[in-house]
Amino acid sequence: VFAVTELAVLAGMHEAPYEQDKNERNNRGLRLLLTPLRNRRFMIAISVMLLYAFITALPGNFFDVYLINEVGISYSYISVCSMIVLPISLIMTAVWSLLLQKFKWQYMLGLAMFGYAFAYFFNLPVTSETPYFYLWIQICCCLFNPCLTIVFSYLPYQHMPEENRTAYLGFHSLATT
Repeated sequence: VFAVTELAVLAGMHEAPYEQDKNERNNRGLRLLLTPLRNRRFMIAISVMLLYAFITALPGNFFDVYLINEVGISYSYISVCSMIVLPISLIMTAVWSLLLQKFKWQYMLGLAMFGYAFAYFFNLPVTSETPYFYLWIQICCCLFNPCLTIVFSYLPYQHMPEENRTAYLGFHSLATT
């Protein structure tokens, strides 16, 4: 019943006309995929996200292995910590949303990155003698991570032209992955 209802709703939606680059030869193949590289303002915005994704993703998987193999934290403890911090993350998303409406996103992003880096730095004292510290670090991360998520969600749209948005969004998705 839900599937039929969804199909009926989707069938009734009309898509807005898609604007393409007026120069038809730029709309094909590799040239289309490389279009975002020629847009300097877009690439600067994406570079912030790329740098953040690289710096935070690189040690992330290794830290989980460290927690499990060296510290002796179980998968269950990691999962329970994730469940505990979920409501905090939801509440902080609303708080950061309000702050981002009142203040410039650049300042809020800097503040959130500083707070997140501060929390990230305190992963150092998590040892087999102090596994409880992991929960407090997760809580601290959840205080700042929603701001990063919100800003990085709309940052690509800041300097994206109206034409060939699919190429820009595809490049953004590929680059941040």
